[in-house]
Amino acid sequence: MSWTALLMLRWYDELEKDERLLSYAESYGRALLGVQYDNGYFPGWLDVNTLQPMEYLNDSPETSLSVTFLLKLYEITGKEEYRAAALKGMEAVKEVITEGRWEDFETYWSCCRIGTPQWVGKKVVRNNMYKQCNFSMFWTTEALLECYHTTGSSEYLKLGQRVLDEMLMTQASWQPPYIYVNGVGGFGVMNADGEWNDSRGSLFSEIILQYGKLLNVSEYMERGVCALKTSFEMMYCPQNLDAKRQWEKVWPFFDERDYGFTMENYGHGGSSSPEGDGMGEFTIYDWGNGAASEAYNRILDKFGKQIFE
Repeated sequence: MSWTALLMLRWYDELEKDERLLSYAESYGRALLGVQYDNGYFPGWLDVNTLQPMEYLNDSPETSLSVTFLLKLYEITGKEEYRAAALKGMEAVKEVITEGRWEDFETYWSCCRIGTPQWVGKKVVRNNMYKQCNFSMFWTTEALLECYHTTGSSEYLKLGQRVLDEMLMTQASWQPPYIYVNGVGGFGVMNADGEWNDSRGSLFSEIILQYGKLLNVSEYMERGVCALKTSFEMMYCPQNLDAKRQWEKVWPFFDERDYGFTMENYGHGGSSSPEGDGMGEFTIYDWGNGAASEAYNRILDKFGKQIFE
C-alpha cells in the first residue's frame, strides 16, 4: 500500500498535478500514522475485518518503504508529522540492519515457501542466518538515502551505502556455465531461491546509480547500468540472440509477433538446461518489459544519454 501511494506521489510530482493523487496519498498517510507502533515499526498486514495487525512482519524492514513514502509526503506537504514518523521508523529498522534480518512478504509467502512460517524471525541453525530477501534491502537503502536528503545527516548516507553493498552481493558479477542466457549484472531474489535476471533489477538500477553519482563511485555506476540492461535480457527479440534461441526451443511457435515477450526472471522453477528449461511460461507487463521500459525512461530523464555511453 505504501508503494502504491509512493508511486502516486511520484506521478503527482513528476508528471501531472492531479490533486486526487495527493488527496488519496495523504488520506492513506494519516491512516498509516495511526497504526505505527510505539517502537517505530509499521505492521505488515491488517486484518480485513478488524483492521488490526496480523501475526507476522510487524517488525520487519518492510517499514522502510513506508519511511520513503512518508518522506515524499513531507516533501510535498511540509507537514512535520510525516517527517517525524518516517525518521522514527528508520530508527527501528536499524535493528534489522545490524541483525541481517531481511524478511518481507516475498521471503515466505511467494514462490519459495521453505521455512513458512516456522523460520519467521528466527535464524536457520545450519548457517546462523535469517532467510533473506533483497527487496527489503532495496527498500531500506532507498529509505536511508531519502533520510539523508531530508536531514543532511551523513550517518544515513553511510548506513545506506552499507545496505547497498549487502544488496549488491545478490547481483551476478560472472557468467556461470549452467545458465544459457546472459546473467552478468542480473539480480537474484533471496538466499533460499534460485532465480536469475529477476525483474527487480529494473527497480534497483536507479538507486544504485543515485548512490554512484552522489558518492562518485564508478563501480556503482557500472553496476546500475548493467542492472538496467539485464532487466531487458529475458525479452524475446532479435537483439537477444541467446535468449531468443532458448525461447524458440521451449516455445517453437514463437515468431516476430511475440517480440517483446518477457519472463520476469530466468530459472523460476529452480532448474535450467540447454533445451530451454528455465525460460518460463508467462509475462507480466509491470514486472517485466513494462518495468524495464519505465526504468530506462526514468534513468534517461534523470541521468541523460551519457549514462549509457
